[in-house]
Amino acid sequence: MFINITCKNITNNKQEPFKGENEINQKVQLKTPLILSNQLEPQREEFEKAVISALERIRIFAKQYNWENLTTESFMDSIMIFDTKQGFDTTLLILVGADKNMELPKSYSACLENKILLSVSPEIYNKNYPEGNEDKYFEKLLTHEIAHRLHIRY
Repeated sequence: MFINITCKNITNNKQEPFKGENEINQKVQLKTPLILSNQLEPQREEFEKAVISALERIRIFAKQYNWENLTTESFMDSIMIFDTKQGFDTTLLILVGADKNMELPKSYSACLENKILLSVSPEIYNKNYPEGNEDKYFEKLLTHEIAHRLHIRY
């Protein structure tokens, strides 16, 4: 797998690679169980690559700030990607012990709770949050959710 990782340089507002690690060539397999509906099963490899890339982004970010020790323990025990927003919402609400009839915002598309990374499919995310449509948007969504857990560990 070939991953190109960039971050925005705040001072001059241009894209720059992470401190010399802009190209990483690794053959990595996802070891965390990925739970998909039959409808999403044909996209399994795409989802695995997005998760692996998200974890790699976190690892590189942590290394840049000498937080590698915060990335040694797994952030999640399983991953669930949903083909409906309702399925995502209901599962999340049950998982956190909230009223399963509560209405979540349309743009609420992913989270990492109780060591389970939950997300709607990239298509649903793009439809419900078109402002987020950019290169590698799904990978970035997953990275964002994992980064919340990195922040808590710090």
